[in-house]
Amino acid sequence: MDIVIYTNPVTLYHKKGIDEPHTHYFWSLSRRPTKFKTGNRIYFAIKGHVVGYFVSENFETFEGITEIEWNKNSWTDIKPIPTKHFQGFRYRWWNY
Repeated sequence: MDIVIYTNPVTLYHKKGIDEPHTHYFWSLSRRPTKFKTGNRIYFAIKGHVVGYFVSENFETFEGITEIEWNKNSWTDIKPIPTKHFQGFRYRWWNY
């Protein structure tokens, strides 16, 4: 099941790999999303809206830290979806 992560615009810019030579990026979570699987989408929200997603390529937990990996080229913009600020992650709550 897809997840949503709320962050700030500067962090999202970095995670999109704009102006960077690297193609793979990571996000670390202290709590493992049990319904999430490799190939699911990682949506990102900034400034009160979910704005797009990456497709996960790897999803592993080491020593209590969960890392999700994606290729920056999988970024897809979406029509913004309103949301309130939150910490951690949430499962996608809308239908597409």
